[in-house]
Formats: sequence, C-alpha cells, structure tokens
Amino acid sequence: MAITLTTVPDYALPGVVSLATSASAGGNYVEYWCTNAPPGSSLRAALDADEANRVHIHKGGVDSPHDADMEIGGAYTFACQELTKNASTHGGGYTGDPTGFESETKAAAENTQTVYVGQKLNCRLGSGVFGTAELLMWAWNNTVRPTTIKSHGEITPAIIKPSTVIAETAALDTTVATKLAALEDALAPLLIGNLNSLCDDMRTQIPLHFNNNGGVYHNGAPPEPDIDNDTEIERMTGTPTTPAGFATFASIVWRRLHNHMANWSGSADTPYHNAGGVFTPDYANALASSQPGDSDMMVTTGVLGDIHRAYMAHIDDVTVHSAQDVTNTLSVALGLILDLHQAFFDAQRKLSPTNPTTRNPGATVLIHGCGCREVAPNYAR
Repeated sequence: MAITLTTVPDYALPGVVSLATSASAGGNYVEYWCTNAPPGSSLRAALDADEANRVHIHKGGVDSPHDADMEIGGAYTFACQELTKNASTHGGGYTGDPTGFESETKAAAENTQTVYVGQKLNCRLGSGVFGTAELLMWAWNNTVRPTTIKSHGEITPAIIKPSTVIAETAALDTTVATKLAALEDALAPLLIGNLNSLCDDMRTQIPLHFNNNGGVYHNGAPPEPDIDNDTEIERMTGTPTTPAGFATFASIVWRRLHNHMANWSGSADTPYHNAGGVFTPDYANALASSQPGDSDMMVTTGVLGDIHRAYMAHIDDVTVHSAQDVTNTLSVALGLILDLHQAFFDAQRKLSPTNPTTRNPGATVLIHGCGCREVAPNYAR
C-alpha cells in the first residue's frame, strides 16, 4: 500500500509543475517531502541548505493537487506519507480543548516516489560535406515522448535548423520522416542500439568482403582481392568501451572502406573493382559523412550509420562487382537514431532526391544537380 505521485499533465515540462496524488491504504490525507532533485534546481538548493536533506512540499487531502517549483528537467525524489485524518467524536468541551482536535494517524508506511520532468535534447544530423540539421527530442524517464504545440509549445521529435538547402531537402524526405516518427515513445536503449555488436559485425564482415570471399565478387580482369585495407580493421577490438575507442573504430573503418570503394590501397590505385577489365571505383555509393577526428559520440554514431549505409549499398552494387555479396552482410540492427542518420545521409547525397511537397520540383533539381543556392526573397538589388 502506498501513495502514487504523478505530474499533471503526464509529461510535464520544466517550470511550476502540478503534482497529484492517489492513495491505496484508505487514507484521506497525504504529506510529502522532496529528498533529491537535479543540480541547479531551487529544490536542490533548498535540500543543500537543509541539514535533514528533506524539504517539506505539501500536506493536504488526497484529491488536492499541489504546485511545486521543478524548473530543471530530470528526476525528483519524494518521501510520501499517507494519513487518515478525522474529526474527534467528543468535539471538545471548551475552546482549544485538545480532545476536540482532529485525530491524525499513519495509514501506511512511508514510501518513495520519483517524478520525471522532461529534458530537451538535441543531436546533429548530416555533416560539413552537405550540411547539417538539428534533431530535437524530449525525454521523460527512459523514453522519448512526442510533444505538441497545444500541450508543450512545440512539435518534437523534429528536425530543425538545416544549414543548407540540401540538408533541408533531407529533413523533408519521406523516408527520413518515417525514421523520425519511429523515435516517438521509443526507449532510449532502442534509439542507440547495441553499438558493440554493430562494431563487431563491421570488424568481421567488412574485411571478409575486402578479401573477396574466394574470388566471387571481385573477380575482374585480373582478380584483385583487397588485402591492403583489411588488416587495420581486423586488428582492432570490435567492442570499444569509451567514446575515444568508438571514434577510433569509426575513423579507421571509414578510411579503409573509403579506400576500398575508391580502388585505393593507401599508396596507389589498385583494381579491386575491375568489372570486365574496366577500372570501376564505386563512387555512386560513396560515404557522405566526414571521417571522424574526435571522441564526440554525436559525430561517431552518425558516421557509423553512414558506414552501414555505404557498405550495404556497395556490396549490393553489381556495376562494380560480378555479383551481389549476400554473404558478408551486416546483420546487427541499427539503433533508431543511427537508422535516422543513415537515411538523412542517403537523402543528402542524391543528385535527384524526392522533391519535398512544399518546394518547386525545378528548384530541387537545380539545387542538387548543379549546386544552385536559394536566395532569400526581398534581397537587395
């Protein structure tokens, strides 16, 4: 038996938050204290100033919501006590008679409740090659929840602030929109996915493709398995444990995959892709991201998504291979945000992308096909 403490509405934004209670032990009163709050909040400051580390918030009827200052997003912890409060049957014989006071008894043991106030998050999509945009999300507890203008003042998840028209095209792409919608009500671990399993899959399968799988795929004239770009990938751990480790992994795989697709050994042109005796580097599926150079996981996860996109498109391409490589595929599912990253990169790199419904088709063709720039209206003449 315990008190349940909830916000009104369910997914509250930082600020003055209304807290509602329900009691399960038959009591008619509740009392609760804040015992932990996010750094920077007024409740955290009050807790730090209180020797008991316990700040009284409210005492009142079960059905009486109470406002509390919760201006910083995060988790707030409360100690809650359910009470039964009744008028005395005696009523008292004189003014102030103690026997006329209301009785107050604990209806159940004190219990702890955690209340979550939304935290606003952003993530960069794209890269400096074609432009970037900002992914916005709100998280409560362990889940990303959709927000609306009516309830929260803005629509999220959303892609905003494209730095180029090409990035804007990607933000409006229908596949990107589908991947964006998949973030709604998704648990945070599903958004990230199992990065260790993904890296281990890449470390295993990508060199196997480079090595030609027995001459089935890279069997031009002459056959030329790629034994130049595989070793550096193979000798890495497939299970990085730090942001720097993931960045190093992504950087090495990015460079070696780029070299392989471009028929470059690292020091000379090499005919890994030599279909029909014609030197055939794979530029059609080229990486759209930039090689990562630091340990920013925002950059690294985007690059891993782009590596996945470029590699899977490359091994399916029979214009540079004698057959599709259906053996050395990446089988580990991408996290939802990595899936969004690769869709965004894919939309950016197309010369003839799907035209957004809100743009003139001719403008999209010219912007992507020959690099035209959109000029703001009412520009100075």
